[in-house]
Amino acid sequence: MTGDPAAYEAHLATLGVDARSLTLDDGGTLVASPPSLRHRLRLPVLRTEDAEGSAADVRLGAVLGEGGMGRVVSAEQVALGRDVAVKVLRDEAEATGSDALLREALIAGRLEHPNIVPVYLLGRTAAGAPLFVMRRIEGVPWSAVLRDPAAAPGMFAGAKDPLQLHLEVFLQVCDAVQFAHSKGIVHRDLKPDNVMLGAFREVYVVDWGLAVSLGDDPQLPLATESVGVVGTPGYLAPEMAAGDASALSPRTDVYLLGAVLHEVLVGAPPHGEGSLLQRLSHAFLSMPVEYPAELPADLAAVCRRAMQRDPADRHASVDALRRDVQECMRHRSAWALSDEATRRAQSLLAALAEPGVADDATAPARVQELFAECRFGYRQSLAEWEGNAAAVDGLQRVLEAMVQYELSRDHPQAASELLAQLPRAVPSLAARVDEARAARAARDARVADLERFRENADTSLGAGTRDRLGTLVGGVWGTASFVVGWLERSGRWHFGSGHGVVTSVLFAAMVSGFVAWLRAHTPMNDVQKRFTTMILLCAWGFVNHWVLCWALDVPMRAALSLYLLWAAGGWIVAAILYDRRFFGGGLALGVGAFASAVFPAWKFEVFGLCVGATYALVLRPPRWLSPPGFAPDRT
Repeated sequence: MTGDPAAYEAHLATLGVDARSLTLDDGGTLVASPPSLRHRLRLPVLRTEDAEGSAADVRLGAVLGEGGMGRVVSAEQVALGRDVAVKVLRDEAEATGSDALLREALIAGRLEHPNIVPVYLLGRTAAGAPLFVMRRIEGVPWSAVLRDPAAAPGMFAGAKDPLQLHLEVFLQVCDAVQFAHSKGIVHRDLKPDNVMLGAFREVYVVDWGLAVSLGDDPQLPLATESVGVVGTPGYLAPEMAAGDASALSPRTDVYLLGAVLHEVLVGAPPHGEGSLLQRLSHAFLSMPVEYPAELPADLAAVCRRAMQRDPADRHASVDALRRDVQECMRHRSAWALSDEATRRAQSLLAALAEPGVADDATAPARVQELFAECRFGYRQSLAEWEGNAAAVDGLQRVLEAMVQYELSRDHPQAASELLAQLPRAVPSLAARVDEARAARAARDARVADLERFRENADTSLGAGTRDRLGTLVGGVWGTASFVVGWLERSGRWHFGSGHGVVTSVLFAAMVSGFVAWLRAHTPMNDVQKRFTTMILLCAWGFVNHWVLCWALDVPMRAALSLYLLWAAGGWIVAAILYDRRFFGGGLALGVGAFASAVFPAWKFEVFGLCVGATYALVLRPPRWLSPPGFAPDRT
């Protein structure tokens, strides 16, 4: 922005100032006619060279530098034998320059401060031109170091953090200006060109030629007598650009210091572009500055406040400005942490934006690593400075992204945990997480129901113990059958239906005991409970079979065949309802039913073989009878 030169030119006309008459001196400063000194000083003559054999007070040497009206030369203060600098007029006959030099000497002489070059002597040459003797300083202008950090002298050189170096210089400049304000003096030309940096970290505020007194010291130029527009256009406060002497105050220097801080941050003065009138118009308007997002926000805020158009809106004093900058400097490490975290966050957000990242099996480790790094950086930054808005915003941004990432991976619990860490609540995101958690809970409930159903339908549960008991029962009754068959064929014993009743009762009692033991000592699910109940019913049902055969006097040949047929039916029903492996047992008993009818003399041996075949086919079923993936629990 360059302002409105035409409007500003019209404003100057109301002050009686012709805009075309405004010119800059060699230092880039507007210099108007200074108020005349109200009291002429009686200055001693300072001899600058040997004359007629008398010793000189100061012996002049080479020129060190030149300004608009004066030059600084190296010199030796002969009486003390020390190196000094002497400021003299460029043109000894120039009256305006004479007053300006005296003003600078009188003001600087009142300010004894470590960051202000002390004035040792004030006098005049033999021709009557004023000059003053001051400390000779070695160094470079701060402006040169701002342009090129390599130009920093001595102990300033090689700083790893240039901004930290410049802020430290700025604080010392503030100290000097605050001291001047305590003496009622306003500098009016604060800029990096007027700050010298020495080899041993000395910082000096120089060139007090435009300074004025806010008091009523008869020997100093007064602010109320200042006329015209003076100062360096790139840094001017609006009241200076307006030529309003009545508005000059310490807050004018606060503005100038804010302009210097602006240059430290962005590399150029705030009113540094365009023609002279455009720059002055820009200073006159002093609209708020928008700083780049990558700059420290707290320093930008301090700078913006110091350069408010209305002096009442600026810092109340230079000391208040200095304290704010000090506070920002304490936050520098926090900024560094959040800046590094932001770089990691950019990598994280880029990774999350990749197509198919939610389905990439290798992505979670990389994403979690980047997230952990940037979250740690932001949290460390906030631990050092709770008010770091950049860290809060960065943490908010990455946490929101991670919540959405976990939702895309169907991890609502992880998303919920991340949501709880958000610095600021996001209702829409919270609603999505709640919906995802509810949907996941419903799915988990369905899965749990299916898992319970699977567990309750698991026929392999406790199969090992049942198989061992079944082998024992089969072995006992199979062996007993062969013994009974041998006894009957040898004529030693005839097995009748009454014996079948007794035997079936014993069998049912044995099965009942085994079932009770199984239920007490082995894992039972619903299907196991139903199966053992069916076994009990079958065992006691067979007792009814033998009771009926005994009551009806059914021949043993028919009774045994029918018994085997009933047993075959029971195994087949169990295979249909429980475990298809039992089809083998039903098949073996069915074959035995017909074989016992065909070979009645060997009916008991056939019964024993059927029992053995039944348990063999159930315990070691052929592949076509084994359920897919069947692996019985052998406990």
